[in-house]
Amino acid sequence: MAIRLDDRNALSQEEKIAIVECFWRLTPSNENMARYDSFFDFYSEEILALSLAMFEKDRILPKMAAQTHEELRKIVKVLEESGDKKLSEVLAILQPTFPGWSLESITRSINLAVRLWLLINTRDKDDINPGDLIFFKWEQNAKTLREFVADQMPSVASQLPAVESTIDPQFTAESLCKTYGIRLFFTNCLADHLYLDANQRLHVFQHRICLNHHRNNSQTASRRIYSEELLEESIWSLNLLFPSDQKDTVDYLKAHRKKFHNDPPFTTHRPWDLNEYQHWRGRLSQLRQIYITQPKSLRIALFDKRNMVQLYTFWTALIIFLLTIIFGVISSVTAIISTKATLRGLDIAIQGLQLQLQQMSPSSPSGSSPLAIPT
Repeated sequence: MAIRLDDRNALSQEEKIAIVECFWRLTPSNENMARYDSFFDFYSEEILALSLAMFEKDRILPKMAAQTHEELRKIVKVLEESGDKKLSEVLAILQPTFPGWSLESITRSINLAVRLWLLINTRDKDDINPGDLIFFKWEQNAKTLREFVADQMPSVASQLPAVESTIDPQFTAESLCKTYGIRLFFTNCLADHLYLDANQRLHVFQHRICLNHHRNNSQTASRRIYSEELLEESIWSLNLLFPSDQKDTVDYLKAHRKKFHNDPPFTTHRPWDLNEYQHWRGRLSQLRQIYITQPKSLRIALFDKRNMVQLYTFWTALIIFLLTIIFGVISSVTAIISTKATLRGLDIAIQGLQLQLQQMSPSSPSGSSPLAIPT
């Protein structure tokens, strides 16, 4: 029995495997399904959002042609064969599959399939979520699916001068966040990848394993929706920002409960020349420009690793300064204690002298006391 999209129960392992098989034409083992936890969190949250609304009439899910996960997979299979087709042509193919449903309802289902399969935030204006940063609308008679996707992440042909294209090996997401106060926001939309918003949040695409599957899919190049260059560059950019061979980055990801650096492809290749990035060059260049500027505060400068000699010199001078103050305080305290001990010893000596004089003086018949030595 087909499982409905509005079924709030967690997806079964069998259903998850069926989705992975349909989306990327591979059969994962049960042991490897944990790698897809982040993706299926997104999958479930996206469908749940369609079923929620303040008023029943505003719920989107009942207005969609696809009402089961199986029907959603059927749409993905059609899209997989339709890279060179426009939306109007895809709708004509799918109409017999969803008799009685309007073109608007089928379009909503296509948009959901694109969001889940290609991880592009495609939707109509009426279906926008409050948290959507950017959304894209696939117009019926405008462009083919492949052209529509490519337009969201265009390539750049011009080359940068060598002085502007070289990336420092210390350029990582961890260093950007620690040195400049940038915050990470892990996104499910590939088109948002590396976007730095007005609130200093760096949007990072978090489904690395999906990029790898799209790249390694057994489809021929003529049927692939994403270009191989885009998929390669996206993986390189994740390697660049999150190098798995650096402990600081591994610890940083662990603190954010992200494990995508442990997902295939198991490679650390990360070009340090911006000219090798045709699709992400503009956004990486913006981040590089931030990275090469001076930190804005002393607190930030304390962790600036770009110039290690300068950093070590700064910390050495700071430690010497602090030690000088500490030893100065210790010397002052020692001097005070020594002075107090000397004064106490002098006081005891005076008291001893007074006692000796009293013992040596004869008793006065009139009962008068011996002359006291002033202290």
